[in-house]
Amino acid sequence: MSVFSVLIKGIDYLNDKIGKLIAYLAVLMMLIVTYEVMMRYLFRSPTIWALEINQTLLCIYSALAGGYTLLNQGHVNVEIVYQYFSPKTKLIIDLITYIFFFGFMVVLLKETYKMAFESVMINERSLSLLGLPLYPAKISIALGSLLLLLQGISNFIKKVISLISGIEPEKPKSIFTISKR
Repeated sequence: MSVFSVLIKGIDYLNDKIGKLIAYLAVLMMLIVTYEVMMRYLFRSPTIWALEINQTLLCIYSALAGGYTLLNQGHVNVEIVYQYFSPKTKLIIDLITYIFFFGFMVVLLKETYKMAFESVMINERSLSLLGLPLYPAKISIALGSLLLLLQGISNFIKKVISLISGIEPEKPKSIFTISKR
């Protein structure tokens, strides 16, 4: 097994497992909202923590889901013209696009790392009554940027191998596929 094969499998595995793990945050957020609605409308006793906790969980969820979404080709694509290209032309366009992606992601990773580091150093907290620490969400943004960059590297390597070998990369087996009729 080549180094690239091990790297691809490792990155794909990591993003797949993290994506499936953080999916449970959606269930937790739903339970918190349900609890808040019940407390507010049935018992006339709203909470002061539900909204802020859910905002933090949504930030963490969104940040960490990027790599999983890229792995499963779940990001929005505009394919008005792209769909008519040959597989080889699509691969070349994808590779060129990934060059821009890497430039953006390196800057994003650098800036989010700085933001998270500063937040941890000053023990940054929200200004609300709850006073939640903000650094877990900021760390998740930096970690999510890293996971997205790693998945981009994995996808880039797959596309280079596909371009060289002439074999189209296999489509991910996602639960979110929509069939065309």
